[in-house]
Parts: sequence; structure tokens; C-alpha cells
Amino acid sequence: MVTQKRLDYIDWDFYFMGIAFMCALRSKDPSTRNGAVIVDPKTKHVISCGYNGMPNGKDDVYTWAREGTPNKYDFVIHAEENAILNTTQTLKDCMMYLYSEKLYLPCKGCMRLIIQSGIKEIIVNGMPSKNTIQTYNWEQSLYMIQNEGIEIGILNDPIGLFKKIKDKSDKAIIMYENVVDKGKIPENSYLPKKSESDIKADIKDINCFGFDISEEDIKKADEGMIRMGFKKKES
Repeated sequence: MVTQKRLDYIDWDFYFMGIAFMCALRSKDPSTRNGAVIVDPKTKHVISCGYNGMPNGKDDVYTWAREGTPNKYDFVIHAEENAILNTTQTLKDCMMYLYSEKLYLPCKGCMRLIIQSGIKEIIVNGMPSKNTIQTYNWEQSLYMIQNEGIEIGILNDPIGLFKKIKDKSDKAIIMYENVVDKGKIPENSYLPKKSESDIKADIKDINCFGFDISEEDIKKADEGMIRMGFKKKES
């Protein structure tokens, strides 16, 4: 008779990122799928969820084309925006988990909403390259993160964790097999796990945008989480 709890359960960070991942699968966007989950860090309760998509009831009304006039960027609501709009509860001091199959960061518009709502920590499933940051003008987002003292967490390879847990036991999580192996996830959604040195190189790239993140600012958790606190600059 089993009398002890199992030890191969996932921690809270992977749990909430997994929810963000499942939210992203609800997106109808043919080119990019993102999911966002807002969490109360004290109670571990999910406050709200969202994914990128058209306004309610307009999936088949507005265009999903990326180019031309009009195009999808005129209409699509981002995952972060939907998560904030989908609740009437206060979001002061909450956390937001973001899953992006293309490692997108919040745009400057979403960052304004995140700051205004009082969210104090953002967990992402990877850090984009310096070139991608420049291409999408995320310098402004990083600038706002820095000046607001928001903490960023990089949760490395959250979806690969499902396979790792499944491999430990025949009775363990089957989500990876059911979702990924049946072709419901495009190949680029399964992101290869980055090494700690690769992530540190990504962070050094961010320093090129005016940050001063030292080795002491990088805190690595057991399951591949690296948190970096952006301190407010003294005026």
C-alpha cells in the first residue's frame, strides 16, 4: 500500500506555464500562438487567462493576413491584453506567465497595461535574440521593465518537461504524447532547451540596450528557471 506522496510532480512555475501553453493552443492565429496566465503569487490562484485572437465573434470577419491593408495587426488583441481584460479583480502584485511559440516579449502597448494593472513579475518561456528585439522594437518594453523594477523569469523548455515526466513513469503525464505527437502543435513550438551559458549570453545581449545585469542578478532555480531583477535606475 502506498503511504507516501509522489515526488515527480511539477512545481508551480511549470504548472502555470503549462496553463499558458494550453491557452496558446486556443489561438486561431495561423502564424503565431501566444498564451498568458495571471496568478496571485500568495494564494497560487489563477486570476485570469488569455490568448491572441480577434475581437469576440470576429474570427471569420477580419483578415488573418500579415501583409496588405487591412491586415491582422489592425485587429488582433494580444494574449496579455486579453488576460488583463478577462478579469475585474485587482492585479496588484500579481505575476504573468507568457508562453510564446516564437519567444515573443510583451509589446510596448501590453507593457503599459501590465504596468498600469500592477503586475510585478513576468515569466517567459525564453528570451528572444538581440536582432529579434530590435526587429520588433522591444527595446521600449525592456526600458519600461527596467524602470518599473519588474522581475523577469526565463523558464527554460517548459513543454519538454511534459516528456521528461512521462519518461519517468508509465502512469505519468500523457499531455505531451496526446498533444504534440498527434500533430496539434507545429514543429517550431517545441523549442530546444538552452544551456545556462546560452541564456546568460541572451542576458548579456540585453545589456546592449542600456541594462546593467551582473552575474549576481541571475538566480537559477532547479528546473531551468533563471530570474533577473531589473532594478530601477536612480534619477
